[in-house]
Amino acid sequence: MPGNNIRASSPPTPAALRKALGETFSYWKHLRTTLEDQHGPLTEEWKQYAGSAGWTMKLLRKKRNLFFFSPQKNAFQITFLFGDKAGETIAKSALPKKIISDLKNSQRYPEGRALRMTVKHRSILQHILTLTAIKLEK
Repeated sequence: MPGNNIRASSPPTPAALRKALGETFSYWKHLRTTLEDQHGPLTEEWKQYAGSAGWTMKLLRKKRNLFFFSPQKNAFQITFLFGDKAGETIAKSALPKKIISDLKNSQRYPEGRALRMTVKHRSILQHILTLTAIKLEK
């Protein structure tokens, strides 16, 4: 929900991020640390894509875009863009049917299909780790 994103004149500081995300800040830190442990150094690029949408961070491994991270109040959104090969792999995976269906029915962009996941609970983190690994393989 872009309307809930953090709005400010500059990217959020770690303290502002912690305050906005609340309990989900620990989920973000766990996800970020696990991804770096599994895939090597990561780079963050904060941008404002639309004035009313707030700040969004693009997480990259080398020059490869892994996903977009959008902080919200007591939650955060992860947005993946998957090409056709990754989409086929996801369709055949053991991921929940809802995730597969959401990707299949999502809007297609020139870069691929978008999959948006709002994180309010720790249980979704493993799915994000799996999706990131698929993204890096394809």
